[in-house]
Amino acid sequence: MNKFTLFFYDKNVEALYQSQALQHFRITHFNLLSKGYMVNFFFRCLTYLLNDELKRFYQNIGMLIFFIVADIFLNRHFISLRILSVISNHLLIIFFYLFDEDSDAAISHLKGVNQMGASFLITIGTEFPEASLQVIVITIIRIIFFLNQTKSLILYPLGSMVFVTICQVYFLYKYNEAMRAQFMLIQKDRQWERILEQLINKQSYIMLNFNESSFQFEYFMARNFSNCFKSKEDILNFLKEAQYQKNSLNNYIYEQMKQYQQERIDLYKKEIIVKQQRELIKLEFSIFFANQPTILIIFHKPKLRIQNAPPTIGSSVFFQYFVQLLKSLKKQLKQKPHYITFMKRIRLIEIHHNLQNSWEQTIQEINLCHVISKQAKYFPDIMVQIYIKNTINLKTNSDIFSLVLFKLFSNTNTYIIKFRYSQLEEDRIQLIVSGKFNSSVVLSFFELHKESLSRFVILTQATQYVIGMSFEQNPYIPFTGKNKKYIDQQI
Repeated sequence: MNKFTLFFYDKNVEALYQSQALQHFRITHFNLLSKGYMVNFFFRCLTYLLNDELKRFYQNIGMLIFFIVADIFLNRHFISLRILSVISNHLLIIFFYLFDEDSDAAISHLKGVNQMGASFLITIGTEFPEASLQVIVITIIRIIFFLNQTKSLILYPLGSMVFVTICQVYFLYKYNEAMRAQFMLIQKDRQWERILEQLINKQSYIMLNFNESSFQFEYFMARNFSNCFKSKEDILNFLKEAQYQKNSLNNYIYEQMKQYQQERIDLYKKEIIVKQQRELIKLEFSIFFANQPTILIIFHKPKLRIQNAPPTIGSSVFFQYFVQLLKSLKKQLKQKPHYITFMKRIRLIEIHHNLQNSWEQTIQEINLCHVISKQAKYFPDIMVQIYIKNTINLKTNSDIFSLVLFKLFSNTNTYIIKFRYSQLEEDRIQLIVSGKFNSSVVLSFFELHKESLSRFVILTQATQYVIGMSFEQNPYIPFTGKNKKYIDQQI
């Protein structure tokens, strides 16, 4: 908030506040005041008309017409109530001093009290800048009227009036500040309600606070980590050890927090995939800026989305019998023109069925040449040339690798495909596939399955003539929170 005007720096937040203030408070507030004055001036006009005081009748009928017109515009057209309230307040104070004098001191005092009460009610329903403007202008009008009408100049009433004005401005400042602070608290609560809705499905999550005095993350709470984090020290160590873009998760969240805090974003949300030891973890973190930054980190389980997958069979035993039945028909169908298409379909059913069950933790040691040769048999129109040593073995999910090969073979426009490899690092190899490919389809396939494929294979190049893939010889596994010895046993 601007400390002088109390307006929010974020224009969207300010617009939302004005909209809610208009809907929940200002319309009702001004409606009550305007209708009350319409009734008041109606009876005043009627009284002066019956008493044949036409001069006063015309003065009061003018104010009655003003409030009738204001009420019509309020109900039929959008006008700024803030401006209308300022006009009404000044008109009433001018009317009171110029046309509503009374010779009876008691009646004059009572009218003055009523006018001051009405002025206060109108002022409190407006924003601080125009409220303070009204208080100061009305005080100046009262001082001018006092100096013109008084017969002897006494200073202490003027001093008291100035003091009361200063106190009133201070009260209006604190009142509007409290109203806006309450609005922000309500918005924060609603934002957190939307975030915490994600946790209904028993997702694992961590909540942290950031202490800006010590520049450290502080543990707040964690849920649904039955076999992972045993203490808050484990959680804080995880933040330091997990890596994202060669930076610790701890430092990355801190950098994001400071960046978006400077841009005055009150709620920030992002999904990332981080590495810890040999684990690959998909995180969704949200940063909520209140009195101190609060960080919510949700741990997502990996999901494999398969487009155009053939229907799979729920029972694994029945599925095995079903596949064996299909394979037993090979001899009868071998001479048929659609035999290869039939066998290709069976293989795809097998792959997709296997990928429905714990694919993210199913890792086998495979021979690269053997798997490529096996999948190439389903594409007899393509000549596959493999320039790879027969001893190249790697740990991966064979069904994932087979699915990638099927996608490459199905989207080629050539009859020769060449496979070469190179050792990128000690635990990574680069597989180069040469031919003529529909690279856009291959690229979209890897983009769609990026979350799941990145555990085993990463697309490094995709052109019409070359597809490059990088394989982890010891692939990352889904997040377990276990110690390093357990992870090494898994891979």
